[in-house]
Amino acid sequence: MPNELIAKIEQKHNIEHSTNPDYAAVWWHIDDVHFIAKDLGVTLTNEEARTILQGVVRSHDACYGITWETISSRIDMFNSNKGAR
Repeated sequence: MPNELIAKIEQKHNIEHSTNPDYAAVWWHIDDVHFIAKDLGVTLTNEEARTILQGVVRSHDACYGITWETISSRIDMFNSNKGAR
């Protein structure tokens, strides 16, 4: 399946779930990542914040969800790896 088609299917799926009262979701935004990064004294580009947010989503533990702490830890990890380059 071409990536464009997959993206359209996923978008339709997300829209259907977001308007259905039988589903619930919590949304995080790159602004949340920037907010935490600022508290940590870290400056990020929007692309870096997006990368961090996507990493949090891919690696989160479903038993605990995504929290301010998981985002903070991911920023620390990203910043450490960035400094090692």
